[in-house]
Amino acid sequence: MHELPLQIQNNKPDSIWDMYVPLIQNKTTTHVYLTDGIDEPSFYNQLCHSLYCADESDTFYLHINTPGGMLDTTFMLLDAMRNSKAHIIGHLTGTVASAGTIIALTCDELICSDDLSWMSHYYSSMIGGKGNEIKARQEFTERTTSATFRRIHEGFFTKKEIEEMIDGKDFWLDEHEVRERWSRKISTVPRIVDELPASEPTTKRGRPRK
Repeated sequence: MHELPLQIQNNKPDSIWDMYVPLIQNKTTTHVYLTDGIDEPSFYNQLCHSLYCADESDTFYLHINTPGGMLDTTFMLLDAMRNSKAHIIGHLTGTVASAGTIIALTCDELICSDDLSWMSHYYSSMIGGKGNEIKARQEFTERTTSATFRRIHEGFFTKKEIEEMIDGKDFWLDEHEVRERWSRKISTVPRIVDELPASEPTTKRGRPRK
């Protein structure tokens, strides 16, 4: 059985930085740190709630440096982002891979740090059960996920590249390639942000870290 992180067991994180998903709020600006694997959906309840409840004057900075993770959790985050009135800016550092790239592509703006590594690929899964159950689940997942996958990556990758990805190819991009493709996707050059606005932790939010 998967062992819960110590902070979740005790439910008493020592500081905001012990949260699995730290949320730092300062008036209308919220900084969110997605710097671990994209894990159980419940770890992201507070982030999703904050996005759903935000209005047009709110700005969320998603600091993304993650190897990716659970598809169900990713789709939960995407729904909150798409249905949020807030302006969402993705700040990409280190390695942004798999589910992390899907989250990034759903942002309104992207800030790409120097030495960024981006990796996009098709989903992977482990399905258990009887043969007929595995077949039915895989056919359903392929039918629904492939359509969503094409929609998310449209404009950032060419149709040919998307089909190659579905067939198993990994795409590695550096910061220059990500910036160029993002500009093409949104059809305008994204605003370049030289530095992030300062913010002070005002409320302890988020989920305990592993």
